[in-house]
Amino acid sequence: MIASAVALLICGEVEIRFVHRRPARTYIRLMIGYDAGWVLTAAVGLLLARGGSSAGGEVWIGYQLLAPLVFAAVLSRSKES
Repeated sequence: MIASAVALLICGEVEIRFVHRRPARTYIRLMIGYDAGWVLTAAVGLLLARGGSSAGGEVWIGYQLLAPLVFAAVLSRSKES
């Protein structure tokens, strides 16, 4: 969970740094992808939990660890307009 929090902080820092350097369209597309992944991960976690598995939380925390880092990397490499 600590690693996940650090990943979210890194992503937040990158977002703040690039807020005026990237067009809103880039942010919107990236956020749609990030949020769609979040919803899918939450649904998978819920299905696993309903099935009696404890892996649902691990899937969700894993997404929270990796997705912000990927988002930050893609945002920092996206083209400026």
